[in-house]
Amino acid sequence: MNPERWAADLFGNVKDFSLHVLDFLHEKGASSNTPAAPPVQSVGNRLVSLINRNRATIGLGSAAISLAGLSYYKRYDYVKKRRAPRAPNHQKTQVVVLSAWNSLASIVAHDLDRRGFIVVVLVRNASEAATVSLQQRPYIQSLIVTQNEAVERFLSSFSNQKGPTEYALRLRGLVLVPTGDSLYTPIEDISKDSWFHAFQQLGESFANVSRLIPVLKDQKSRIIGLSHGILSAYEPPNYAIPSILSSSIETFLHILKRESGLRVVCIKLGNLSFLNYDHSGSPAAGKYPPTVCTERKVLNKIFDCLLDFWSTPNRHVGSRTFFLIHLSRFLPTCVLDVMFSFFHKTKHLSRALVK
Repeated sequence: MNPERWAADLFGNVKDFSLHVLDFLHEKGASSNTPAAPPVQSVGNRLVSLINRNRATIGLGSAAISLAGLSYYKRYDYVKKRRAPRAPNHQKTQVVVLSAWNSLASIVAHDLDRRGFIVVVLVRNASEAATVSLQQRPYIQSLIVTQNEAVERFLSSFSNQKGPTEYALRLRGLVLVPTGDSLYTPIEDISKDSWFHAFQQLGESFANVSRLIPVLKDQKSRIIGLSHGILSAYEPPNYAIPSILSSSIETFLHILKRESGLRVVCIKLGNLSFLNYDHSGSPAAGKYPPTVCTERKVLNKIFDCLLDFWSTPNRHVGSRTFFLIHLSRFLPTCVLDVMFSFFHKTKHLSRALVK
């Protein structure tokens, strides 16, 4: 064996081993070094980053919460009874006229009186005036429309006023409260007197409204009409007089708004019937007292229409009213007749659809 050759091989092997050891140590050291941790962000920076990444979702959620809060406020805002504006000395100055006196008009008059209005009821004779005076409310007064001097004196009370404007009387509006009969009667059984009586009362209400148009224009007042919206939309069989009266009221209000330029609002009633209205709580034959919730909604709508800066020409009150009125345009007549026939036979017509 050549000693030089052996020494050279040994040196080469040692060199290779050393290089392998160095490579191994280098790789181990590189793997043991953990990456540096990213800088810690503050809570504010992380929140901003989260909002930027989810702008659409957060925007939709905020809009939904806002709408829910607004709906809650509008729903329970009526818990605190709102009042009509008064003079600086707390004297009542806001006047509302009711076109007739009946059970529903009595409820409306008492509510407006509690809210701070002066209520003037248009009556036909001294007997109806005595009925109004029995309410024993100093701010619920009657006006006999057949006494021209009394009517002229009432109309001039708004024009011949002296002193500061905040103490002057203000005619806020007129509420058209219809009267009529809601008995289930086939059209062939309706007598001449029934037709005449129903349309005479309605015509007198229309005439009273027409007579007050000049002062309503001068005072920039509103006319609010109560209409049985479901009857005028469905026109069910055996309800001829109520259906015709409701349709006539809506047509009258529409023409009145177009010709006079007054702000006219039609409140279409659903499950509150102004026909044979009974507030006693003990339903008699043909009389169905409405729920307190629906009655309160009607009174709130009237108050809103009197004082709101802007109001829609048609408002719906009562469960299913808006849906049923618009649905009747697309359902065939036979389906509507079957529905009304079923509810009448089961004695649930007024509770389920009309009242």
